[in-house]
Parts: sequence; structure tokens; C-alpha cells
Amino acid sequence: MLKIELITDKGDNWNVSGESIMLPGFCGAFQILSGHIAFLSILIPGKIIIKNVSQSTPSLIKSNEKDIVFNIQDGLVENHNNKVVVIGCLNPV
Repeated sequence: MLKIELITDKGDNWNVSGESIMLPGFCGAFQILSGHIAFLSILIPGKIIIKNVSQSTPSLIKSNEKDIVFNIQDGLVENHNNKVVVIGCLNPV
């Protein structure tokens, strides 16, 4: 399980636990799973999809849905020891 922190340019902050996260990278879309090698990447406009969310603070989980989707304009993502931090211009869909 990944611990995911999403920080917006407006100061909003969400903490989410999920099975995986898909992100729009400069060289194409990519997915991070538990145990992924540590890295830092630039993000481009697109969608962030967090799969099989088990918890979210504040709550972003809609009834009967297990995935959360964000639109992102640009940003950065860092992954290290199953903790993913996304910083950028993003909004939940």
C-alpha cells in the first residue's frame, strides 16, 4: 500500500492510501506501485488516478468508488519508501 500526499499550489493538502498511482510524465504516463524504486519526475497536464483507495483525508472517496482522479496542469512527483508526494497545480475531479 502506498501513502500518497497531494499538495496544491493553493495550499490544499490531501493524504491518501492506495494500491497504485498513475501519473502523466514528461516522457509518457507511468504507474507507481508498492516497492517501486525511488525517483523524482516532472509532471505534465493530464490526469492522476489513484487506484483502490482505502482511506483519504479529507475524504475524497465517493460512495461505491475505489479510485480517485485529479486533473493536473504541471508539477513534480517524488517516490521514496512507498511514500509518494505530488506537488503541483491540481484539482480533484
